Amino acid sequence: MSAFEDLGVMPEIIQAVEELDWILPTPIQQDSIPLILGGGDVLAAAETGSGKTGAFALPILQITYETINKKAAVPIESAEQSDANDESTGGGVQQLAWSLEDRDKDLSIDGLVCQSRAADWSGGRATRGISKGKYYYEATVRDEGLCRVGWALKRSSRSIGTDKYSWGYGGTGKKSHEDLDEGSIGFTKNGNDFGEAYHLNTPKGAIFYPALLLKNAEISFSFTTMNRKPLSLIIEPVRELADQTYSAILNFSKYLTEPKIEAVLCLGGEKNNKDFRKQCDIVVGTPGILEKLVKEDQLDLSAIRFFVLDEADRLIKDNLPILNYIYNRLPKTGLQVLLFSATLHSDQVIRYAEQITKNPTWVDLKGKDFIPDLITHSYIKADPTKFEDWKDVNHRFTTDGIHNNDVKQSETKLKTDEQKSQAVKLLKPSLLVKCIRAFKMDQALIFARTRLDCDNLHRYLIEVGGGKSALENEFSSVCLHGDKGTALRKENLEKFKSGEVKYLICTDVASRGIDVQGLPFVINYTLPDTFEDYIHRVGRVGRADRIGLAISIVSPYQEKVWFHTCRDKGRGCYNTKLTQDGGCSVWYDEPELFKPIAETLSPMELDENFSLGGEVVNFGKFAKERASTVEYKAHTDQLAPRVIELARLEENIQIDFLSLPKKLANSNKAV
Repeated sequence: MSAFEDLGVMPEIIQAVEELDWILPTPIQQDSIPLILGGGDVLAAAETGSGKTGAFALPILQITYETINKKAAVPIESAEQSDANDESTGGGVQQLAWSLEDRDKDLSIDGLVCQSRAADWSGGRATRGISKGKYYYEATVRDEGLCRVGWALKRSSRSIGTDKYSWGYGGTGKKSHEDLDEGSIGFTKNGNDFGEAYHLNTPKGAIFYPALLLKNAEISFSFTTMNRKPLSLIIEPVRELADQTYSAILNFSKYLTEPKIEAVLCLGGEKNNKDFRKQCDIVVGTPGILEKLVKEDQLDLSAIRFFVLDEADRLIKDNLPILNYIYNRLPKTGLQVLLFSATLHSDQVIRYAEQITKNPTWVDLKGKDFIPDLITHSYIKADPTKFEDWKDVNHRFTTDGIHNNDVKQSETKLKTDEQKSQAVKLLKPSLLVKCIRAFKMDQALIFARTRLDCDNLHRYLIEVGGGKSALENEFSSVCLHGDKGTALRKENLEKFKSGEVKYLICTDVASRGIDVQGLPFVINYTLPDTFEDYIHRVGRVGRADRIGLAISIVSPYQEKVWFHTCRDKGRGCYNTKLTQDGGCSVWYDEPELFKPIAETLSPMELDENFSLGGEVVNFGKFAKERASTVEYKAHTDQLAPRVIELARLEENIQIDFLSLPKKLANSNKAV
């Protein structure tokens, strides 16, 4: 018996997650899955890497599958009552089946399986019809007989395709399509779409019925695919996170078949070829493209049952008007609203949750402003009065150029605010390199404030590493930010995950969209604007019970930075005036931003010193423990095989315990 079974998860989903080596549910999954399966709104706050995606995706998949698998229904239109007779009384959702009255005598019907063993053709029609919209149903031929499937008006003969009131496809038909809004009928066979087969000239409002014709054949049908509108809408703040969630849904639904759940990924800037009116169950996307699809009537939200905001705090902060637009178009009856994030405690999030949820259940496994215990987060103070690396002209860093007109490149004085700002800009890259070397980092995620900072730092690391590419370079790196196209961003992320490059330099676009197994280091080259963003950044390490170190390189002075208000957003802009003076720059106050972060550091972490290239910096207990491992290396090497064996035994014991009820049940059956 699986631990997920205790939560009410169905066997097909359990089989899929067990193949992903999920033996036990995480705490957020343990608490959230039963609540979502039971109905009602849920607000869940848990640390990054805690399994939040599984916590909402597993129950959504289960309810979606049960809905489309057990309800073979279509909405009935009552446009032409004289043609529809009493079977199409219109307006509601009615059960769809093959009619036991409207059939030839040699056609046998057993639920959705039809058979005829007569030498002549035998036909029949379904109990319900449609008059507008786009629909299709599936037919599977089960032997070598002759079959024809399609659509028919009530006035047609049962020999479909032989009169002007019916339209059929002969042979082993697979799917039958009807787009009444476009006035056309088409067919696909074994996944191959044949395009439009018939253009309709029938009267407006005519009722079309699924119809079949058999000769010595057996055929089964699935009407659950007719008019499947999306049941779940999952909104993610960034492309990478949307892509991860979509991939997870595909993995979790691997064994949910007959019918198969259709999930769609919608990302801005990419062509969306999916016809949502035809068949779609779960939509995952970013706010901008989803708003566009809704406004263009390409995405029908009338059947949405789950409205999920993943990384809800970021979505609410940056996309509140879009969220309101989408939410106002959702059905409110039977809607479950799910908000998941590492930080759900801001006043803005709480106010918005109160507006769109009804008596929500809070699943709070972390409390406000929580950082996982497995993460040691420490800092280096980038003080140019103590570190003089910034004076080295041999490895001069290319800055953002904001001080080109007020500070000379050879300037070594630190009297004005501009001089101090420039010195910090030149010092931070050197401290970053020293930090990487001191900890022998072979993989690290590096966060910078702007796209320009990322690109400049990338070029600097490549140069310091000898100018070579890929792993031949000591500091091989790639960038991930908004200026990189979707394909290149995905390629760079995969290079980092696979170990093809050591360092990924990115803006906050990636703080919520990157999940790298066993990532040991995160470096904040510049601090984020909010403490919530800091939590998400450092949360890239310490995931799945792995320890990690997050290091911030903090300026003791304010730093002048670009904050473009111009139309071109900085491309070709050199207006260094402050924004209040009509320019495109601001003073970035890292000392002030660091205050809430410093409050979370324990006294030991603040007081512990670690030597980095002859200079004293604050790294805390992580560095102390890492440095001490050298002394015990021989001892740990000797114990390593025993520890591995103990871990294996522990895993076997857990698996045996979970499978014990099943073994007992099987033994009782044998007796």
